[in-house]
Amino acid sequence: MMRPVALAIVFALTGADIASAALAPNYERLRELEAILGDQDLIQKLGIQPIVAIEATGSSIYTVRTEKCTVAVTLAGAANAPAIPGPWQFTIQVGEPQCH
Repeated sequence: MMRPVALAIVFALTGADIASAALAPNYERLRELEAILGDQDLIQKLGIQPIVAIEATGSSIYTVRTEKCTVAVTLAGAANAPAIPGPWQFTIQVGEPQCH
């Protein structure tokens, strides 16, 4: 078992600390999906159409699908977010629906 002092030395040598750790990829993805599903701009653009799929199509780019429409959603780093330890701070940019 590592002692707290030894653990602190390991973090100091690697330049990391517990508070600045990013979320694990699966938890970060879940956080991003929750933010997309709760975005008021997306909800307004899709109206009452239920979402049937969300696909990660690129780095920080998602495609949201309903039965009739597709919408591109891009996550961008929040410009006014302070550089604080923790999860990535982002804003959501919702494209125009492409419907058939």
